[in-house]
Amino acid sequence: MRQRNAYGTQRLLRDLIATGLMQQERPSASERLESMLGAELTGVLRSTLTGTPGPAHRLQPRRAA
Repeated sequence: MRQRNAYGTQRLLRDLIATGLMQQERPSASERLESMLGAELTGVLRSTLTGTPGPAHRLQPRRAA
């Protein structure tokens, strides 16, 4: 019985560590993408994927012919 409790304790500690790592302050996916691609291209990509018009940028999404 003691081994089983020790295993449960280890799993609990592992889960708490994983939860803590998920709560760390880090940029959102949108912010990370914008830092890699730039604000203009990210805006065009977002509006193309979601179909919602974004703020006016120099680059405009175009539909394929």
